[in-house]
Amino acid sequence: MNAANNNKWFRQVMENLQRDDGLTASAVINERDGPFPLWERLASPEGPCEMLMEDAVYIALGDYRHPLCGRFLDWTISTAERALSDPRFEIESESRFKGWRNSPISPGNRGRVLAISALASAMKNGVDVDQHKIREAADQLVTSALLEKGRNWADRLVQGQFMYAVRLLMICGDWERARKLISVKRKFEAVSRQHQIMRGLLGSGDCEGNNPPDLSSPAWDKFQEYFKSVRVPEGNPIIREDGGGAPCFYRMQIGLIYHRIMSKGQKIIWPEVFSVVGAGG
Repeated sequence: MNAANNNKWFRQVMENLQRDDGLTASAVINERDGPFPLWERLASPEGPCEMLMEDAVYIALGDYRHPLCGRFLDWTISTAERALSDPRFEIESESRFKGWRNSPISPGNRGRVLAISALASAMKNGVDVDQHKIREAADQLVTSALLEKGRNWADRLVQGQFMYAVRLLMICGDWERARKLISVKRKFEAVSRQHQIMRGLLGSGDCEGNNPPDLSSPAWDKFQEYFKSVRVPEGNPIIREDGGGAPCFYRMQIGLIYHRIMSKGQKIIWPEVFSVVGAGG
């Protein structure tokens, strides 16, 4: 990967941390008031978890070992754990302030929190992801996405949620399950580029059993080109078009897939992931 792009991430992140209204200022507020002090008024628990994770990954793209990266990961984990233990995930209510178990948003909302919890904990502790939690999160995301029909299914966010589940399984190295999932008989016109690239990659090589993608295939070349296009700061519009959600978090997911394939299924080494996606260190 291009070292110049890595340096660009580093400069951008360091400039943000030095601004009076940057992430350092946000950290001071979190330290003083705690993240999301008005918790009882929270309608979408996945939102704050993903926002904190996005900030942590953004810092890691510039400097994985920066102390603030660890602090934002701590807040991400504690917020996700708070959400997962909140009784509102077991309550159906017309008001989302009172209950979060409302179809079709549920169980996908819980799946998003669970995925954040697993990924943030692995990143913070420098270990591989909890495969059981990631698979459970993927199942919940898919359940909610497939509850949507017609116009609702055509929405980029809904199709993006389905593809999020596919990426999570790829991050696990569960190629067989990811192949079955992406072969679902639905149209993916809203996220066609991401869908075509991932489906091509998962369909490359010997697809029997849980074999990984073929590194000698044209599909692998296309995936690498896609990775190069989204990993740079200028890749945000592509990520938005592909329903990727928080851009830095999406970059990390693609980087984890790249790492899982290149390492031939070995455990995740987080400094290596960020050395490829961002500035490393």
